[in-house]
Amino acid sequence: MSPLSRRSIAFAVLLVLLSLVPGIAAACSCVKEGDASTILRATDVILDGYVEKVEPADREGRFVATIRVLRAWKGDLPDVVTLEYERFNGCMGFGMLKAQTTLQLYAFGDPRRGPLGVGFCDIAYSKPGSELEALVEDYAARHQVLREAADGGSTRDKIKLAEFLLSYGDEPQARDVLLPILKNEPDVFRRWATEEGGHEVLVWVRHGLQNKHPTPPTAPPSADGKVARAIFTLTGVPDPNWKDWSNLELIGGECRFETFPLADISFAGSVIQGCSFSRNTLSSVDFTNAHLGQARFDRAALSNVTFDGARLYEARFEGAHIDAGKMRDVQTHGVSFREATLRDVEISGQIFGDFTRVTLQNVRAFDVAGNLDLTSATLRNVEFGKGGITLVVKNARLENVSFRYARVRGLRAEDTDLSDVDFANTLELSIYINCRTVLPASGIDPRSLIPVERTCPGVQPRTDFRAVNWEYRDLRGLDFSSGDFTGASLRGAKLSGTNLSNSNLSGVNFGAHLSGADLDGARLDGATNLGWFAERKKGIIGNEDVPPASLRGTTFSGATVSITDLVGIAGLTESVDLDAPNLDNVTIYCWDRPLDHYLNPRYRNDAIAAAQEAREAEAVQKIRDKWPTAKFTGHCSALH
Repeated sequence: MSPLSRRSIAFAVLLVLLSLVPGIAAACSCVKEGDASTILRATDVILDGYVEKVEPADREGRFVATIRVLRAWKGDLPDVVTLEYERFNGCMGFGMLKAQTTLQLYAFGDPRRGPLGVGFCDIAYSKPGSELEALVEDYAARHQVLREAADGGSTRDKIKLAEFLLSYGDEPQARDVLLPILKNEPDVFRRWATEEGGHEVLVWVRHGLQNKHPTPPTAPPSADGKVARAIFTLTGVPDPNWKDWSNLELIGGECRFETFPLADISFAGSVIQGCSFSRNTLSSVDFTNAHLGQARFDRAALSNVTFDGARLYEARFEGAHIDAGKMRDVQTHGVSFREATLRDVEISGQIFGDFTRVTLQNVRAFDVAGNLDLTSATLRNVEFGKGGITLVVKNARLENVSFRYARVRGLRAEDTDLSDVDFANTLELSIYINCRTVLPASGIDPRSLIPVERTCPGVQPRTDFRAVNWEYRDLRGLDFSSGDFTGASLRGAKLSGTNLSNSNLSGVNFGAHLSGADLDGARLDGATNLGWFAERKKGIIGNEDVPPASLRGTTFSGATVSITDLVGIAGLTESVDLDAPNLDNVTIYCWDRPLDHYLNPRYRNDAIAAAQEAREAEAVQKIRDKWPTAKFTGHCSALH
């Protein structure tokens, strides 16, 4: 059988596996587009393989497949590789990979450094089409010819192989070819980088393979600059005498800028993830649009440094001092500014990170969206404007802080004095308070306050929560017993472990799950958008295991409840106690195919469907017998 035929069969097997996931392709809006040449160049590894085993990974919901390489079409591969992937997600996933099957794999990463990975939109790589198949065949054939010539040929033959590999995104193999030339024939390497287009191939072409954030073009570097940039791209070793490190992407090495101060230097548009600037001094350095994931600036001193448009995923600035900086339109997740000091800094963008014990002084944070942990922080002359943020300011010191025209979607201000905080003109405000929170004299609507303690000395517990808008608020474990929530909106709120016993929840818009909540004696009369009351286990709707809601004496008059929400999924959840609530004048809705509506496809089977129908039929009959005023809609008549 020809390689092309074998590959087509492998793809057919994978497509069949993917087709077992009903409706998932239609829901994926991020399927990769682009011509076959782009797909070939963007992919690190292409192989025919035999799946030896599939095991759960350390990270929940992910799996690791051990794959024996039958044919390596692209990439320098060992005999066996591992692939870490997620079976299902909202944008295709990788399907139900099974042991003892063959497949062709289009993947990303270097198998010598860890497991291979696949993107969110893998279907584009499992439908290659004849054009991509032909390109893969041609690539493999040309690679073999150039490899054979380089193995027994001249340095020029080796450079031709390296240029070919770089043009197809095969950086690890190209680096293995070029490093010995750099070490043993530096004059040849210099001539290649400066006179024969090596800098352009190594830096510009490679950097342009991916869709990088656009950056202003830079002037062509000098001969010395070309050599310095080429060496840095290959090794991560910088030249202290060179200042233009813009628009490049590191292939290998540790990338350490710790031993000499950096002044008037540009890293604009560069992809230098994991680089270390710890304990260094940076002055007038430009990181505009740079990719700085996992970069380290711990204990560094940064003055007049620009991070506009930078990607700072999991970057560390712990103990750093940042003065007169610009961090506008940054993208951060998992960033850490613990114990750092930021003075005269402008901040905007998506920010999710740890600001514990940080000092912010003369900071303007406009159009910030995200979640900041400012526990034990000090804020002086800080202005938050526009955007939508969630903040933790436990035991913090706030002086002349304002939130004008901001959406404060959760300010956890326990043990904190807010008397010098201006909340005037906030567009949205929710403040979690405890007994030691000090509030401003005016300017806060009591409905914006969410008490995390209710037994403050000398204070009558608050019970009036009528018409509050606590949508998507985290209310887990809080005590609101005997509260009046008439007409409130709790849409999307987290209510696991929340005490709502004896509360008036009439007319409340939930749109939220009530699993694990205490609703004993509560009135849900006319409440709308009621979600799960039964335990939610992984694989159904949520990702947490919580007990069913407690419904002793709870009333539902005028409310509509799905029977599945009350009894859960047979074999996977525990039903509520149907003898506990008062279901007079409730409306029970029954889904035609509840498993299709709730259950992850990989859990569905005929046995669970039959058990579910029997379980719901028994529950419907029980409610009919005990509460004659209950109404039944949807598929309920078929269960009677």
